[in-house]
Amino acid sequence: MPYPYTYLFKIGPLTLFTFGFFMLIGFLLALHVALKRARGRVQEDHIYNVAIISLLTSLIGSRIAFIIFNPQLFNSFWEWLAIWEGGMSFFGGFILAVLSVFIYTRKKKLNIGEILDIFAPSLALGIAITRIGGFLAGANPGTAANMPWAFQGTHPVALYHSLANFVIFFILLKIDSSKIKEKFREGYLFAFFMLLFGLERFINDFFRAYDSSATILAARIVPLVLIVLSLILLVKLKK
Repeated sequence: MPYPYTYLFKIGPLTLFTFGFFMLIGFLLALHVALKRARGRVQEDHIYNVAIISLLTSLIGSRIAFIIFNPQLFNSFWEWLAIWEGGMSFFGGFILAVLSVFIYTRKKKLNIGEILDIFAPSLALGIAITRIGGFLAGANPGTAANMPWAFQGTHPVALYHSLANFVIFFILLKIDSSKIKEKFREGYLFAFFMLLFGLERFINDFFRAYDSSATILAARIVPLVLIVLSLILLVKLKK
């Protein structure tokens, strides 16, 4: 089967799509980490609920944002629903997922800062694993490159994202077990995730190939906004 590997295998009418498979593995491992971090702090039921709500709303938000910014790629309503064919915008999903968690924690009278801090490393881990599936499925094409690690003559941007988020995952765990934690109130670790992820997206985006200058501009501005918001949040959360 030639690259990209959009699916892993087919059995009759059933198809196991590469991106979906890695997203599922990333979700399950991220949930496992969140459950371990929540032990003795938040009831398991809330962790499961937040994880499932975040997954569903992030998929919906990601798809809606992609459709809004790329309407020319769709000819019918049913094509909007075909997420297995690709076409997701991370920041659309991120915004809707955070809003859904905010609503849930308000309704259940939970500390949203604590919940977000519990999930911050998991978010990085889930993204890192999902990006591997994205690479195999041919997502995030890169610009031309003449380097030993170039893939088919281009930068393997999806793998850059994956590696960066694995690093972010371990950095967040290290921060949360250090004395830095004592200098901030709850919500700080999620703010650090926003900061590190924004930096990662902004830097790696320069190696990504885009079809239009408008798309490039939007892709560069959003990470910068995320960085600014994270810095403001860290200042407000400092004890």
